[in-house]
Amino acid sequence: MQKYLRAQAVVDSDDKGSFENIFNQAVLEINTKHPIIQRLAQIQKEYPEDPDTSDEGKETIDLIFNTAALAAGYTLDNAAEYSKMVLKMLTRVASK
Repeated sequence: MQKYLRAQAVVDSDDKGSFENIFNQAVLEINTKHPIIQRLAQIQKEYPEDPDTSDEGKETIDLIFNTAALAAGYTLDNAAEYSKMVLKMLTRVASK
């Protein structure tokens, strides 16, 4: 709906104008029962101080966030960085 209203504002040369108050921050809801989230929680419990595991967890979280943003119709600021994250994750999975 926000995408539609933004497009309408551009067509009307409104640049948000009358729609300014309805644009809000998106909310990312986390399903704590999802296997990815459960695995992240498990990794955190097992290796709380391991920097390699911590980096992998951070990368996974960034990947989840950016994927959710894309799925919601947002444009990523740096698509090339997102692509690198995806390839790095796929390489990690393929090498296991």
